[in-house]
Amino acid sequence: MELYCRADVIDDEIASLMSRAGCTLVQMGVESADEKLLEHHGKNIKTEQIRKAFAILKANGIDVGAHFISGCRETRLQACAAPPSSRSSSILFTPPST
Repeated sequence: MELYCRADVIDDEIASLMSRAGCTLVQMGVESADEKLLEHHGKNIKTEQIRKAFAILKANGIDVGAHFISGCRETRLQACAAPPSSRSSSILFTPPST
């Protein structure tokens, strides 16, 4: 089973329940590994929360796919420095005018 969720909702209890329910992959909207970009885009999440969610999910035998936003004028390629821990990832490129 594959689920989509935000990093800020993952804790040990939720990850354990997801695993017992048969979840094998969580797709997560990481958006960026750059704190300033997360703040600029109003994501209300810190990179430490993202790293912790990845670790908790992996500890419960769940793979993680990461989705990043790239291409907006504030984005730098090195902002995508947090590699996904799984077989799935995607990057959304937006036109510079958006």
